[in-house]
Amino acid sequence: AHEMRSAGLSVARRSAGESLYTGVDVYIVDTLGELGLFYRLADVVFVGGSLVPHGGQNPLEPARLGCALLFGPHMTNFADFVEALAGADAATMVTDGRSLAAAVGALGGLLLAIVKGVRWDGIRESIIDSGKVIAPILFLLLTAQMYARLLTTGGIVNLITETITGSGFDPNVAVLVMIIIWLILGMLLDSGSIILLTVPIFWPIATTPSAVST
Repeated sequence: AHEMRSAGLSVARRSAGESLYTGVDVYIVDTLGELGLFYRLADVVFVGGSLVPHGGQNPLEPARLGCALLFGPHMTNFADFVEALAGADAATMVTDGRSLAAAVGALGGLLLAIVKGVRWDGIRESIIDSGKVIAPILFLLLTAQMYARLLTTGGIVNLITETITGSGFDPNVAVLVMIIIWLILGMLLDSGSIILLTVPIFWPIATTPSAVST
């Protein structure tokens, strides 16, 4: 409790008779015989003692009371139970604190959507907005792949590489030319475009042993 308060969280302890009010961030139920009450109030339950080699706690009571169950990788004392629950899609394993937070957030969002009702218009708008972001990225990757393939099949890269290596061109000068081209393009294009345009040409040149040897 002290560590959570030091982190700026509002904490209340049941054993100290502290009330659960709107401003409480964390309510610690450190009493005996009352878990059933709070399982009935909770939608999502994480089975403690399972992120460390402790063996876990009994997952059956929260499961019987309809809670969405999360547990860590160390449930050796109840391995058969969690295997059956996970096999029935009634429980999900998390591996650490980050995955636990992500799972609680996902389940909480799903439960909130169910309780408040799903707005299909909102889902449609989210899909459209996501598509507007993803489509240009996919198009950029597709055109970059086509550009690289065109350079390769057209023999342009091989021609440039063979010209440089066959003429005894100083590799230091070749590197300097590349840098100058990057500087010029940097005034006109963004970094992603520069990489996509130049790497298919520069990379074979830079990695050719005779072109980079001194």
